[in-house]
Amino acid sequence: MNPKKKQTPLELLHQAYKDSPNAVDFCNWYSLNRIALKDAERQLIIETYDAAIEDAEMDLERVFNGVEYWTIFYKKP
Repeated sequence: MNPKKKQTPLELLHQAYKDSPNAVDFCNWYSLNRIALKDAERQLIIETYDAAIEDAEMDLERVFNGVEYWTIFYKKP
């Protein structure tokens, strides 16, 4: 069973752009969510790093592949 796919900060930004009726609304959304987007990006980096360490600890023969982690957790079908 695959985990539910998360949205990346870039995907959130793209969705907000598509959903905004005009540029002013998008700019308002961005100014309100800029810090949350930066925190989400930072968290994504931390989670990827932690997953790499866990993966290396569990299977030392297999080198962590960031593309594999991305595919499992973020890639949409």
